[in-house]
Amino acid sequence: MDKIYYDLKHANKLIFQIKPLLKKIIKYNKQLIVISETTIQYEDEFQDFYQSTQESKAWHKLHYNFFDKLHQLAELGILVKDPAVGLIDFYSMHQDREIFLCYRFPENEIQFWHEIDDGYSGRQSVKLLEEQN
Repeated sequence: MDKIYYDLKHANKLIFQIKPLLKKIIKYNKQLIVISETTIQYEDEFQDFYQSTQESKAWHKLHYNFFDKLHQLAELGILVKDPAVGLIDFYSMHQDREIFLCYRFPENEIQFWHEIDDGYSGRQSVKLLEEQN
């Protein structure tokens, strides 16, 4: 799949659609962390085996749901940077170069952008983009 480039207006139109996906991704991410950090062992070998299969089924189902939501965003050309907080980037073009429009759940619109190599710490106000056009 090729990259999809968004201008600020079109990326902001998608926010309403993707907020529920991001909310679920954050939830699934938290649940996966809890499951991976929780260990229950029984003295009875069968009970331990039975519990292990139940936990494994739940973990795999949760993993599937998590990656399904990530894939739905990828199909829209959205790059998930931090699933724990719902941090995503939209590819965009500015002055003939690739940039990211940066969004963090639960904001109502995109407020920042950054250079491809700068990351979250290099965020700048989208007002600068508007001023430079």
